[in-house]
Amino acid sequence: MKYKRKNFCHMLGAELYLFTHKRSFWFAFWVMLLFSGGTYLIDVRNNFGIDISSTLRACDHFVLNYWVEGIPYFSVFFPFLVTFPVAFPSFDEEHAGSCAYSISRGSRTRRDICRALAAFLSGFLIMCIPLLLNLAWNATTFEMTANSHEGMVNSRGYFGKAGYAFEEFYHLHPWLYEIFIILHVGIFAGICGIFAYSIANYIRKYKILVALPVFLVFFVSQSLHITGYEMDMYLMCPMREIDFWPMVTVEIVMFATGTGLLIQNIRTRELL
Repeated sequence: MKYKRKNFCHMLGAELYLFTHKRSFWFAFWVMLLFSGGTYLIDVRNNFGIDISSTLRACDHFVLNYWVEGIPYFSVFFPFLVTFPVAFPSFDEEHAGSCAYSISRGSRTRRDICRALAAFLSGFLIMCIPLLLNLAWNATTFEMTANSHEGMVNSRGYFGKAGYAFEEFYHLHPWLYEIFIILHVGIFAGICGIFAYSIANYIRKYKILVALPVFLVFFVSQSLHITGYEMDMYLMCPMREIDFWPMVTVEIVMFATGTGLLIQNIRTRELL
C-alpha cells in the first residue's frame, strides 16, 4: 500500500511537471500575470500625485474588485486560460504518440486520474499565483486609509447591507476576504480544468472545442439570466450573495460531470 501511494505521488508529480512545462501553460500564466500587473500599474498611475487622504485603501485596489478598470474583460478570457493548458498537452501527446511513455509509468487508469488532478492544480496555479502577487503589490504600494469604495471605514454607511456574500467578514477582514476569493476562483479554475480534460478525451480535432462547453456556461448565464445570477460577477470581489450559492451548485455539477465523463471513458477503454 505504501509503495502504491508513493508511486501514485510520483506519477502525479510527473504529470504536473508535463503540464507546467508546456507553452500553453506558460502562455495562460503570463496572460494572467500581465492582467494582474497591468491593472496594478494603471492604479499606480491613476493615484500618482494624489493626496493620501483622497485615495482608496490598499485592499480596494485588488484586481478582481468589480469597480477596478479592466475587470469586465476577465470573464471573457477566463474560459480559455483554464482550458487550453489542459487541452494542448492531451492533443500533443496523442499526435506525438508519446502516450506509451506515460502508460509505462503506471496503468492507464491511474494515469488518467493523475492527469485530472494535474489539470486541477494547473488551473489553480494559473489563477492563484498572479492574483496573490497583485494582492502583495497593492499591500506594499498603497496605504490602508479610511477611504473605501462603500464610504468611510467603520461608518454607518460602510456597514450598510450591500448584498455581498459573507458581508460582515468582508467589512471586518477585507484582506482575508480577498484571499478567500482568490482561493475560490482558483478552485473554480481547477474544476474547469478537470471538466476540460474529461471532454478532451472525446475530442480528436480542433482544440478550441475543448473550451466551448466552459465558454457556453458563461454565455448562458450572461445572456439568458435564467438562474438569476451572472457568472462574471461570481468572479469579482466582493461577491454578491445571489451569485455565491448558485455558483457553488454549478461547480458541483461541473465537477460531477467531468468526473462522470472521466469514469465513463475509463470503463469504455477497459471493455475494449
